[in-house]
Amino acid sequence: MSSMNQKYIFLSLLAGLVYITSCTKEAQPIFITGTWEAYYYEKVECEDSISDIKIDFTLDSTYSINGKEVKFLSYSLDFDDSGNYTFMLSKNVDGKDTLETESGNYLSSGFNDINFCLSDCKDSLYNSGIFVRTSNQLDLTWQDTFDINCGFLFQARLK
Repeated sequence: MSSMNQKYIFLSLLAGLVYITSCTKEAQPIFITGTWEAYYYEKVECEDSISDIKIDFTLDSTYSINGKEVKFLSYSLDFDDSGNYTFMLSKNVDGKDTLETESGNYLSSGFNDINFCLSDCKDSLYNSGIFVRTSNQLDLTWQDTFDINCGFLFQARLK
């Protein structure tokens, strides 16, 4: 085979490789704005083991906690486009409905990373976590490093 043919084959292969690589799709960020309704929630390995809990919202979620009957009704998480989040936990304690909320700011590049911040996310005080979104399902984990040092798992569906 002549050197001209070898060069032609080499350049053709190189051009084909460049064409194939230029057409591959770059990974796109995945955003999680919206309201997510939990079907499963865990708070585990806390400094105070009494704080540990596992709630399956698809089953009866009534527990005896510190001598009180607690029925967990729903747990939702709302992310807006402005970087704000709100957790809302609805429960019934000894026949009385209560709603606990926690709000703050979050940062995410959209590549499975998330930081929940105490303030405006410009300081180093935040809880970092990871998430996986598959269609309308969200699996979110993070570690509380501020208060009770618990690990969290929040599995939810888009509302």
